[in-house]
Amino acid sequence: MRIALVAAALLSAAVLPVEAQMRTDPAVVAEQKAAIAKLAKLHGVPNGATIKYVATIADGKRTEVGSYVGPGMPPVEFAKLEVARIGDTDWPATGFVTAKL
Repeated sequence: MRIALVAAALLSAAVLPVEAQMRTDPAVVAEQKAAIAKLAKLHGVPNGATIKYVATIADGKRTEVGSYVGPGMPPVEFAKLEVARIGDTDWPATGFVTAKL
């Protein structure tokens, strides 16, 4: 829990530089700011909170969602990972797998 609160404190104080905002889609910037606002709500949450991860696999796509669950609070989503399967590999027999750009 301490790690989550430290991460929340760092992210809630984060400000996107003007250059990054100009190079980023406005919808992405809005989504990032909304996620930071959600994390800012975690300040002052009493002990006893938990971190919950839920992973689903459907149609060759894996989705993981991390939520912070505090006592008497609804879950706050703080992380989401989506990974799509692109094909088979010979790993680990052939060593590392190169990135597909």
